[in-house]
This record gives sequence, C-alpha cells and structure tokens, in this order.
Amino acid sequence: YTGTTNINGGKVVLNGGNNTIFVNAVGGTQSLNVNNGILDLNGNNQTVNALASNNTALGGTGGIITNTAGGAAVMFRTVGNGTFAGTLTGNLNFARAGNTTTTLLSNNDYTGATYVRGGTLNLQQYGQLSGTSAVSNYFGVLNLDSTNNPAVDVNRLNAAAPITLQGGTIAFLGFNGGISTQNMGAVNVLQGASVITSTRNTV
Repeated sequence: YTGTTNINGGKVVLNGGNNTIFVNAVGGTQSLNVNNGILDLNGNNQTVNALASNNTALGGTGGIITNTAGGAAVMFRTVGNGTFAGTLTGNLNFARAGNTTTTLLSNNDYTGATYVRGGTLNLQQYGQLSGTSAVSNYFGVLNLDSTNNPAVDVNRLNAAAPITLQGGTIAFLGFNGGISTQNMGAVNVLQGASVITSTRNTV
C-alpha cells in the first residue's frame, strides 16, 4: 500500500529490512501516525514523510517509536510536516530533513544522535531530547520553545550532548510567566552563518 500508516494500539515490529514502510525508487515516502501503541524498528533504518499523532493538545499522548534490537543505533528520519505527541526512545538516531517543520511535544530519551538537515525542529510543551548523544544542525532551525509550556522550565537538550552548527540556528524562546533556563553542551561552529538566540516571551 502507498498511503499513510496509522498505529492506534498494540505493537508493530518492522521485519522487512530497511524502509519496511514503503519508500519508492525516487525517495517518495509515506506518512506515519503513531497515535497509541508501539512501533519497533527492530534493527532497521526507516524514513517517513510526516511524523504525527492525532492528539497534539498535550505531550505524552501519542504512541512510542523505539528500536529494541542490539548493535549499532538505527536511523529514523522524517522529511514532512508533522506534530508528534508520542515518544522516541531506545537505540536509535533521529533526523529531520527538508524544508519542512517537525514539532515534538514529549520527552524523547533515545540514546543516539540528532540531526537537523534544513527546515525546523520545534521542541514545545514537554518536548525534550533528554538522552541524545549529540546534536548536529546543518542549515536548519532548532527551536527550544517554552512560550506555552505547562512545566514552565524544561531543559530541552541533554546538557552533556555536544552540539555542531553549520549554518544552523538555535533559538531559545522563554516563558513569560516564570524563570526559563536552558543548559547546552559544548558548541562546535563549522563554516556558515550560525546563530544562537535567546528571547523571553512577552505575550
């Protein structure tokens, strides 16, 4: 099939090799909605279009994407526009690519690296990358957005994870109703116009 994959409960284990969820010969991808239940990558790399879940009013209300296989971390990549209130966890790397926007609303504690390759990655509400081993931002935008955060002060990045910027932007958007802070790991700036900003919300 070539439509959207919806997971509403139970557990789906990918067992057909890399890109078990169909990717065509020219790189066309399917969207993935994980509304409840578990998607286990099972040692396979997977690229999808939009990564989303139906209930995006609050983080922690979507399903789980994980990799239970041992060995090297696999790559999970999204290239479309989507908002995901579930959790990315386990032995995997996460990448978002293309001129699109991905919004994460929950604490994602996967232990692999994070890649932003163009476009925008928003971390909102409880959105965190608390377990990532490294963050690389190549000509994209990483928004650490606490302007409407129920927990008010959330450290959105693993403070021990080194950050690489190449023409990338990191924007910290603070909460107007209280103290907002953000701790980050060592930042390595490569060639290109990279920007780090901090702004307090005034709404």
